[in-house]
Amino acid sequence: GRADAARAAGEPELGLRAAEHALALRPEDGRALALRAELAQEVTRARARESLERARVALQDFRAQSARALALESEVLPLRQAVTSRAMSAAESARLVELDGELADLGRTLEGRFAEVLEALERARGLDPDDAAAEQVLAELYLERWRAALAAQDARGERHYRALVESHDRAGRHAGELGT
Repeated sequence: GRADAARAAGEPELGLRAAEHALALRPEDGRALALRAELAQEVTRARARESLERARVALQDFRAQSARALALESEVLPLRQAVTSRAMSAAESARLVELDGELADLGRTLEGRFAEVLEALERARGLDPDDAAAEQVLAELYLERWRAALAAQDARGERHYRALVESHDRAGRHAGELGT
């Protein structure tokens, strides 16, 4: 019927509604019950894939913003060192204040993106706990944090995020970079 047609057309949500309508008319219809269960699983998997894709997009933005933060840090570092080692010009002082403000804003943006990735992954994992792709994206997110800790020479952060990467990187894709 309509549920099969919707399923064939790649519209599992429409198919699910059609199967539920058929069951409302004939609650004892075993075929409609089985079809509804199958379509419900397809809808759930589709929602998990959508959440996973949102996580991947947010992760790409997180990576781009992380790279921007690293570039700003390298620009700020000599100015911060100059504060205690020599007289700074008014332009240098103004630039330092400007860059510190940008870094603070960027830090808040990064935290928001990090949370966005985590939320999308939690939704994906909740909908489809057997999908290893969500674990891999989570490993990649923690890898970005590990890289930031490495760049900042934050030994505790390095250890913490290395352990998180290793626990979610079941395939060992990042073992070489981590040096494990």
